[in-house]
Amino acid sequence: MGAVLNAPYRKSADLAADLDALRDSWSVEMLAAVLDERAVPLDHVCWPRLAAVMLGNEFDGLDDPWLEFCTQRVTIPMAGETDSLNLGVAAGIFVYEMLRGPK
Repeated sequence: MGAVLNAPYRKSADLAADLDALRDSWSVEMLAAVLDERAVPLDHVCWPRLAAVMLGNEFDGLDDPWLEFCTQRVTIPMAGETDSLNLGVAAGIFVYEMLRGPK
């Protein structure tokens, strides 16, 4: 089970307002995880001091209003004909890269 029972989390009553506060009051830079060949490859991201990654669902990704909160669009490079990853797997890869820091 790992830390799933110990990891703190919160459910937002107003996600747009909370994202505004993170960006405006705390200077958190929002990055969008997208499937787009024009996006920055994950291994080329220059991580800001404070960052948050927004991930959409596995079928439709992030809707446009949520993409508007983001300053960068980032993608996980995939080999062969792979066209997507499970959302939990993608989130884990992003967290790993964020924690790994600058190369």
